[in-house]
Amino acid sequence: MIRDLLGKAFHGTLVSDFYSAYATMDCKKQKCLLHLLRELTVSAEKSPAFAGNVFHRKTRRLIKEMLRLKKRWDQLSDERYTSRVCRLETRLDALADADYDEPHAKRIGKRLRKYRKELTAFLWEKNLEGTNNTAERAIRPAVVARKISGGSRSDNGADAFAKLGSLLRTAGQQGKSLLATIKGMLMAAWETGNPAVVPKSSNP
Repeated sequence: MIRDLLGKAFHGTLVSDFYSAYATMDCKKQKCLLHLLRELTVSAEKSPAFAGNVFHRKTRRLIKEMLRLKKRWDQLSDERYTSRVCRLETRLDALADADYDEPHAKRIGKRLRKYRKELTAFLWEKNLEGTNNTAERAIRPAVVARKISGGSRSDNGADAFAKLGSLLRTAGQQGKSLLATIKGMLMAAWETGNPAVVPKSSNP
C-alpha cells in the first residue's frame, strides 16, 4: 500500500509514525516526535512506575528541546546550532543505550535505538519537520467528511471521493485556482486521454 501510494522511486523524506510497514520504503525517513510523546504519555497513564521513571522524564524533556531548537534555526549561528544538535544527539544516545528494568522504558528505549537516525534527521535539514502534523491536518477534512457521511457505499464512490479530495487539497496547497485546475485537467484528458500536469495558466 505504501509503495503503491508513494511509488517505488520516492526520493523525498518520509515523515511517519512508527508503523513497521514504513521500513519497507528505501528512502530517507524522519519519525514523528509527537507520536513518540503521545506514546510516553499513554505509557505513563498505564504505569505509575513508568511515570516516575527517570527515563520517562528525560526522554520527554529531550524531545521537547529538539523541537524547540529546530524553531531557532535562523536565530543561531551555524556553529552554535550544530553544537546544540550534537549535544542533544549525545543525550539521545545515552537514553537509547542504557539498560532498563521497567517494561515500558525497556520497550521505548529499544525503539530509540532502532530509529536513532530517524529521530534527529529534521535537525540537520532546514525544510524537514520533526512531526507529521502537516500531513494529518491535510487529511483531516476528508476524515471528518467520511465520519459524518458514513463513507462511500461502493468502491467506485470511494475511489472518486479519494481522487477529488486529493485534487482539492493539492490545488489548495499549490495556490492554484480550483476551477482553472479542473478545467485544464479535463481538457487535457479529452485531448490526450490522460490528465496532464496542471498547466501554469491554472494559477489564480
